Order: sequence, then structure tokens, then C-alpha cells
Amino acid sequence: MYARMSGVMAASGQYIAFIDDDNWPTEKYLHIAETIFDSDTSVGVFGCATKLPSDRYIPEAIQRYASSFAIGHLPFESGLLDTGQCVWGAGMAVRASKLKSIFKSGFSPILVGRSQSTQLAGDDSEIVLAMVLSGCSVWYENTPLILHAVDPSRFNYKNVIKMNEGFGSSALFLQIYSICTKSTMINSSLIFFAFAPLILAKDFFALFKCFIATKSTSNIDLKLLKRFFYLKWFCYLSNPKMRMLQKINIAKAKAVLI
Repeated sequence: MYARMSGVMAASGQYIAFIDDDNWPTEKYLHIAETIFDSDTSVGVFGCATKLPSDRYIPEAIQRYASSFAIGHLPFESGLLDTGQCVWGAGMAVRASKLKSIFKSGFSPILVGRSQSTQLAGDDSEIVLAMVLSGCSVWYENTPLILHAVDPSRFNYKNVIKMNEGFGSSALFLQIYSICTKSTMINSSLIFFAFAPLILAKDFFALFKCFIATKSTSNIDLKLLKRFFYLKWFCYLSNPKMRMLQKINIAKAKAVLI
């Protein structure tokens, strides 16, 4: 993340695309992204659907976890997303001036490194939500404009479990960021206490639905979800320093005007 911040601050173009070595842009990617940014100055983030290259495939047993690898389509139509919704980091592009202003304000990403023994995930979503907090909108293109050439050796349950733990460890922090994008409140602690009962109720309902759905099938999904929710709450409640940094981040991002 800190190498990414240095790259952002050194960039000289209007727009920045985060293209990893396994993200292969199609011929239309740059043209469509630039067109969206140029046609609507409120758009600060651009994202798109992805697909595997034709010479690769996901094993059938892992296919239902394709979205964990940022492969496929998000559940949105092409267009501006509702406030608080995010795009994948694979092929994500941003308006450079806005992200630079956010970093210059002192916003310091927290979803990096480890929490206890778990590798955090969600750094891309944290950037998206920081952009939204500062007044930007997010555009999603439902056409696959990125070939996501994930190493086939990663398509196994061990990696699914590892990613699930990373997503869980970051989930409540991201949920608080998302709620703040739709609220005039900037105190994340107050938001947490106001929304925690509702969030917890929804989590228990999701577990109950998963339990019912898996009664006659494999319970791997239930195990993954239980671990996800455990880490979601444990990592948030056991990290007062991260909660304080998030409170500061929210105030700094909201102070950056369009």
C-alpha cells in the first residue's frame, strides 16, 4: 500500500489505473475508462467486470468462489453505483488529483498488513470509500475489460479459506466506512454504537440462512461464514488503535472538497 501511495504521489497523469501483473487490460479498457472520467467530473473511481483468459479455468469445486478472486461480474448494471458500494481492485482506475488530495490530507490506509495472525484485505475498497467520503462517485462497467490471469495454482480451498479470513478481518471497518459515506456523522465510534445491533442482527440472519441452505449439503460454506463473522467482530473490537485511525481517516477524507 505504501509503495502504491508513493506511486500515486509521483504520477503525472490525470487518471491512474491500478494494473497488477496478472491484470491484462483489453483494447477498450483505457478508452472506456477515460471516456467515463471525461464525461462526468464527479466520477472519481472506475471499475469493471473481469474474466479469465481463454487458456485458464476455475475447477468446478471452486467456481462458486470466483468473486473472491475478483473474477466475473459484480451484482450491478453499468453506471454510477449507489453511495457506499465498491468495485474490485483488479483494473480499478481513479482520478489522480482527488486521490492525491486525500493522501495529502493525512489519510493513512489502515487495512494493510496483519491483524493478530491474519492478513488483512480490503485495501482497494478502503481507497474507493475514501474517494466517496470526499465527494466522488463510482462508475462500474459491467463489460469484462480486464483479463484476470490468476495463477491456476491459487484455485484451491486453502486459498479460499485464507482470503475469506482476510475479508472477514476487514469487513466491519469497511462497513463503518460505507455507513459514513451515507451519513452526516463523522464519528465512527458513534456510528458503530448506533448501527452495531442492526449489523449484528443481519449477520446472525445470514448465518441462519446459510445453516438452512447447507443442512443437506456440504457445510464448508457455513464454516467459512462462521469464521468470516468471528474475525469481522474480533478484529474490529480488539484493535482500538485501528478504530482511532479510522475515525481520523473519515474526518480527513470528508474534509477534502470536490
